[in-house]
Amino acid sequence: MLESIIKNCNLEHLISIDLGLLDLDIKHSKISFIQKFQNLLTNSNKLGNKENCKVHVNCIESEDFFQFTYTDDGEGIPLKYRDKIFLMFETLESNNWNNTGFGLATVKAIINKLGGNISLKKRSDNKKGVCFEFTLEKIH
Repeated sequence: MLESIIKNCNLEHLISIDLGLLDLDIKHSKISFIQKFQNLLTNSNKLGNKENCKVHVNCIESEDFFQFTYTDDGEGIPLKYRDKIFLMFETLESNNWNNTGFGLATVKAIINKLGGNISLKKRSDNKKGVCFEFTLEKIH
């Protein structure tokens, strides 16, 4: 599904995605799943400052949750903004009119509504780029 989101957003020549061993049957709202990843992927593209942004998505399944890790190789977001980036209308660049402050706020609202959480983390490999970890509650 993530490949089709990239294609529908016309990002197939701008983003390379590595899904690792991601082959899970996730029963959730398809629309909200698309919206979450569409916002994350378009942010990676807009803020990556590269011709081809590399994105990695991983998911670990537990009894009650799916734990996702989303990383890219863009400029990253300083951890001091970890709360600000999820607020509506908040942007880190006041001179970039393409940033509305809706994307990550929308992602957080969707995830919270579905019983999950999202946070900005430091990448475990210490490379540049973002690292978002988020959970989705399983629908049994």
